[in-house]
Amino acid sequence: MKYIHIKDLMIGQFEKGKFGKYDIIIRYLFVKKYYNTGQKDNFKYNLYSLLAMANTTKDRTKSFILLIKSFNEYGYDEKYPLMISDDLYICGGTHRLGICIHMGISEIPYVINNLCKRKKRRFTKTWLKTNGFRGRMSRINKAKKELFSKVGIR
Repeated sequence: MKYIHIKDLMIGQFEKGKFGKYDIIIRYLFVKKYYNTGQKDNFKYNLYSLLAMANTTKDRTKSFILLIKSFNEYGYDEKYPLMISDDLYICGGTHRLGICIHMGISEIPYVINNLCKRKKRRFTKTWLKTNGFRGRMSRINKAKKELFSKVGIR
């Protein structure tokens, strides 16, 4: 099994100097609030639900909570590595990544998926603003700074 440092993985989510995977930040916020309170905070819950609905039209909150509980009980299940492209773009596993960042896990298992391509339109700051997040960008940007600091990105 190959492992990658989360800092390196997060740096791989930049393109032309701009961070392009704000879904990681929103998932991290949800996990943080869930761990801190054991419940869904209205703001974070709505933010995560809004992301899920804009992306798939399904609210996956219940399955995300089950994943968080599984991490609490069993830790990271290495049978499910992150899927990334050869240029470190995350194609699968941002829920697990959000949990790992919150838990302070520094390295995470991954596999390179040759079919995985960098998606330019989803989860960028522009995408968020045009999909109902405009009034929440201040909180998201604050969380981005916190998350970057936590993984060692300055």
